[in-house]
Amino acid sequence: MWQDRRKKSKVFAPTFLRAKVWGVTLIELIVAISISLLLIGVSIPIFVREAGGKPVEKEAQSVASFIDRARNYAFHPEDASANYYGIQVSADGKKITIVKNISTATPTASATPSAQLSVVPTSEELILVNSNITQQGKTILFKAFSGEPVGEPANNTLEVKMNKDSSKKASIEINKAGNVNVH
Repeated sequence: MWQDRRKKSKVFAPTFLRAKVWGVTLIELIVAISISLLLIGVSIPIFVREAGGKPVEKEAQSVASFIDRARNYAFHPEDASANYYGIQVSADGKKITIVKNISTATPTASATPSAQLSVVPTSEELILVNSNITQQGKTILFKAFSGEPVGEPANNTLEVKMNKDSSKKASIEINKAGNVNVH
């Protein structure tokens, strides 16, 4: 048979002091929701700034790593007849391709060697989505086995800018040793 244990309690306190509450009060609920909203409100702007706040710099870094890849091809050429490896920017500035030059003549950095350029593997192509490169149709070449850039360092720079906002820019410079720097 069921017995009520409250009646056998030897505590001489009123029953409302002994009762256990198994719920959440409205004040506790409001405090928990307000703290959660405060944390979300603070973290969203930080996340947006870090995740997508600098697309020009991200594009410039991807172009710089692609230029480094072309320089690595120049250090370790897979084709013994290739004198130069490098990158070629498309006419619209939206695509960069790694190329090799098998010409015996020394190319100039500003002129694109005509029929002597060939794509290294066809998959070595970087498509730029968010940005344009201001020097469309430009070719930057590195000497085979040394990795030194051809031409003056002033000719071996690229500028990446946003399509929608041309004031946002990043500059990619290649120094005399062939090192790639993003500014």
